[in-house]
Amino acid sequence: FTLENITASIFANGGITNVDVNYYDDAAGLPGALIGSEASVTIDNQTVIGNNFGFDVNEVEMTVTPFTFMGQAGSPTTYWVELSVTDGGATGSVFWVVTSST
Repeated sequence: FTLENITASIFANGGITNVDVNYYDDAAGLPGALIGSEASVTIDNQTVIGNNFGFDVNEVEMTVTPFTFMGQAGSPTTYWVELSVTDGGATGSVFWVVTSST
């Protein structure tokens, strides 16, 4: 498939000023070799959609240079995406929003 857009929910105060993206292959369920990257992707939109733990939850919509992940029909393939994010205050206090279900 070809990745063109990413939407992520990120804990950070002061908004998000920069996002770098790295793509990795899979190494037995962990990120493996770096297979691509893009510095300073385009942030199309960001909205504060809530808050928790003293941080705003920013929904950040980004456009990336199209990146194609190769797979094989009928065979599951795993890749890893890393977002390296800078908050508006450059505090380094930036966290993924995670959810879980049973």
